[in-house]
Amino acid sequence: MGMILRCPACGGEYAGSACPNCPTKLAPAEELKSGDTFHGLEILGLLGRGGMGAVYRARQTALDREVAVKVIADRSSTDAGWIERFTREGKALASVSHPNIVHVYDFGREGGRFFLVMELVEGRSLRGQAADARESVRLVGQLLDGLEILHRNGIVHRDIKPDNLLVGADGRLRIADF
Repeated sequence: MGMILRCPACGGEYAGSACPNCPTKLAPAEELKSGDTFHGLEILGLLGRGGMGAVYRARQTALDREVAVKVIADRSSTDAGWIERFTREGKALASVSHPNIVHVYDFGREGGRFFLVMELVEGRSLRGQAADARESVRLVGQLLDGLEILHRNGIVHRDIKPDNLLVGADGRLRIADF
């Protein structure tokens, strides 16, 4: 017999990959796999996991583009204060447009799970990357430009670290992982 899970949408208990009582037949965020559909997105694969959830490469079929979708871990979906902060920051992030901030295309809640749909940055994080002094100064300048825009819009990132700073194939730094 499998592990008994509690559905974040209805609160019912179930075993398996989806609650049989809810219209959403999607597995928990930790179990999304290539080919699954979530919020009209075709999941293409896992990009990474963090303390808040998992980030997937997905195809936004309606616009025929690849995106990154961050699905927040289920544990936050019942905390009213967290829900209010997520909604407020999701709206603020979606309204910000700056070349050094990952663009947020959509956010919300589906099947009891919160998510952000964002620009997919093809490149690398700064984790473990050694840059020469000139490159470091250029990247720090871009980081500060992005942070200034976030702060002007009342957004505090709360987790600036090399893993959350992405350098795209175009060489431009983008702040990610909100």
